[in-house]
Amino acid sequence: MRKTVLFFPALLLLAVSSIGAASPRTVFEQSGGAASADYDEVLAFYRALVDEYPGRACLREHGTTDAGEPLVVIYLSIDGCDPLPAKGGERLRLLVMNGIHPGEPAGVTASQLFARDVLAEPGRSGLDAVDIAIIAAYNIGGMRNRGHPTRANQDGPAAYGFRGNAQNYDLNRDFIKADSRNAMNFARLLHAVDPDLFIDTHTTNGADYQHRITLLATQADQLGGRLGAYWRDRFMPMLDDRMAEEGEAAVPYVNVFGDDPGEGWTQFLDTPRYSTGFAALFQVPGIVSETHMLKPFEQRVEAQRTFLLESLGLLAQRGEELRGHRLVDRQDWQTRDALPISWAVDEQADPAMVDFLGYVSEQVDSPFGEGEKRRVFDRSRPSRRSVPFRNRYKPVAMIGRPAAWVVPGGWFRVIERLEANQVRMIEIENPIEVEAEIGRIEEVESLDSPWEGHFHHRLVSVSQQPVTRVTLQPGDRMIPSGQPAVRYLAAVLSPTAPDSFFRWNFFDSILGRKEYFSSYLFEAHALEMLASDDDLRTEFEVKKEYEPDFAASRSAQLRWLYARSRFAEPAYRRYPVMRLPEWPEGLPERVSTAP
Repeated sequence: MRKTVLFFPALLLLAVSSIGAASPRTVFEQSGGAASADYDEVLAFYRALVDEYPGRACLREHGTTDAGEPLVVIYLSIDGCDPLPAKGGERLRLLVMNGIHPGEPAGVTASQLFARDVLAEPGRSGLDAVDIAIIAAYNIGGMRNRGHPTRANQDGPAAYGFRGNAQNYDLNRDFIKADSRNAMNFARLLHAVDPDLFIDTHTTNGADYQHRITLLATQADQLGGRLGAYWRDRFMPMLDDRMAEEGEAAVPYVNVFGDDPGEGWTQFLDTPRYSTGFAALFQVPGIVSETHMLKPFEQRVEAQRTFLLESLGLLAQRGEELRGHRLVDRQDWQTRDALPISWAVDEQADPAMVDFLGYVSEQVDSPFGEGEKRRVFDRSRPSRRSVPFRNRYKPVAMIGRPAAWVVPGGWFRVIERLEANQVRMIEIENPIEVEAEIGRIEEVESLDSPWEGHFHHRLVSVSQQPVTRVTLQPGDRMIPSGQPAVRYLAAVLSPTAPDSFFRWNFFDSILGRKEYFSSYLFEAHALEMLASDDDLRTEFEVKKEYEPDFAASRSAQLRWLYARSRFAEPAYRRYPVMRLPEWPEGLPERVSTAP
């Protein structure tokens, strides 16, 4: 039987007032739906909830955040809390992230109500089948930086936090690069819980429309395999139906800025810098729930609350199917010969059609600039249209799966992130020779200004050198590809992947030479090189003939010859991460591939 907790929009005032009689009460309820809680008030509520439901609710700390305070997680389970992070038993698991952007507090508040709802009625809510982990507020630094009117496009609440964290990072761009301690500890938490469903609560900006909530689901083609197909064709449609039955019609995240959403849109591609794209690398499907910023705060809270309850209810009913596909795919990816690392919209695929509740809009003259326009939405003219939703993507870059990757021990920042993500590695104890594929960075174009603390490389080209015999040194890490983290490894260690460690500047020190030459000394050697190597001399003369600037520049010619001399340093632009086509003899057996 479907639950009868108060979800319907018509019952919103009743939800705010009468449910306030439940214990403990939230700041939201005490204020009549006008206020959000500060961080201390959030924790105080959860502590009171634990006192109210001992044995079913508990608080645990998972490392330290950039703010110097612990990352607090609330665990809900009818079987007691402690076994949940250990992945014990067969119960399904749900992980909810809140407060990554503290200026969007609807999810923080809704999760408080959600936790109280499911503890009060575990059988009807789904808690009898699903263990739940809730991050109270991920961005504690932003929660502490409260009260600044920085959300120009948002209707309430009276006070809220700030998007940037204690280091002013946008934490929803940090999951792969993990500049923050928050991200490192989230990775550890994700692997400890290994959820069957991940939810990240937000408030959106962009176009205006009638829907109070939109859902940014993991892109199914990027998720791949049986899981991706089930996610798009079965799970998400069932969730949409449940939301509609509760009077909270949701549509896919409206990925439109300035244009008319009534013309349709393309699905947002959640690459691994984002929470759901990161989780997808480990076969964890996720949803970013985006309440609409122009709806009153109390309506946004109620929409998030409905979504959380309906997601839990569906997971309780169909989660075994979801988990089955997760586990099959987790094994399958470990044996595939080719791995996708980059995606683009499939323009040839037919779009899905979405029942979109919008408003009639038009372009009007803007008082700013010359000939500029702005879009105006007329809320007195609601519209309902079936619009195209372009939700099919195709891989545009693949890599062959090596037997193993090798990360030299000196790149400890890379190794630390691999360890946080439970990557299985073998540390080399004695020098050993192996056959390795080594890449060379040929071309790099970077952002003109820093973004999220980095000059992200927007263009990268790599040439593959012939297989070379190299000596691995003690401390180097051998990383078998036949392991559950294989898609993560492909995403971070393939330099051309969109969110690779190389693109995020982890290896930028290889892009500059460390040794140089003095022209007055090297010139004599350059003449000897040309005199003794006919092929080099021919290449040199052809280059001068077809490149006038090169022909006119002594320094350019000497630099060109130096790069081909025996003095040129081998590490310059040589990508440090090696690929091994075969597992080397003399090393331990491959580590287990069990998930």
